Amino acid sequence: SSYYLQKNDVIVFPFGEPRVYLMYEEPKFPLLASLHSYIIQIKDTRVSPEYLILYFNSDTIKKYVSFYQRGSIFKRVMLGDLKKFPIIIPEEDVLIKSTALFKQLYLAD
Repeated sequence: SSYYLQKNDVIVFPFGEPRVYLMYEEPKFPLLASLHSYIIQIKDTRVSPEYLILYFNSDTIKKYVSFYQRGSIFKRVMLGDLKKFPIIIPEEDVLIKSTALFKQLYLAD
């Protein structure tokens, strides 16, 4: 099935070392998500999309991912395993700092 990306969608490409991206702005035209990706829509206001991107790029999650990867040649993380990943709910000040850090690391001036 197809899904049109929206602002704040977190896009996960689960092959190899998973890559995680954020749809930071509302797309100017309809964008279909790849059939080879997982889309995370955050429903809990205690976690921001920016925090989740930084969290998925942390060493802790990278180790967790490597444990759950399947396949001998083309390693990938299955959706069921991704849904089980523990998400640490940050304190409010950490959430605010993570948004600022995300902007500093990933957004051009």
